[in-house]
Amino acid sequence: MNNVANFVDVVTAFDIDADSKEEAIKAVITKLDAAGKLLDKEKFQADVFAREAELPTYIGFGFGLPHSQSDYVKDATIGIGKLTHPVEWNDGKKADFIFLIAVPYGGKENTHLKILANLSRLLMHDDFRDKLRSTSETEVRDLLMASQNPHRSE
Repeated sequence: MNNVANFVDVVTAFDIDADSKEEAIKAVITKLDAAGKLLDKEKFQADVFAREAELPTYIGFGFGLPHSQSDYVKDATIGIGKLTHPVEWNDGKKADFIFLIAVPYGGKENTHLKILANLSRLLMHDDFRDKLRSTSETEVRDLLMASQNPHRSE
């Protein structure tokens, strides 16, 4: 598996007008819920914020990578959120792009870790980040499908 879009669903939420990390995350969760990916929106949201309280998920370059394995997720999904302006994520760092990883608790084959590893590798590359920032909401999944991870071979 060279790209994450081969093994999870992708839901997008662009033009998020949020004033905080919490508002931005909630907006992406609302989109996941509307797409039918959650069993219980409020309980999943609580799981995400509990995980975020343990260790903030800012990964640099303006990207937040909140994630949770949760009993309240139907299908492994990445919620991709693009904000209209950056919000403080933690320690003065600002994010304007979110990859929210939602995986059913106890998911098979370490799906959670595979998604985290794949996205982290992709986001290390300037060219991928540049393409991501300039793509439209409808083109994001295609970009993920086309983005082969050069550091991994399976």
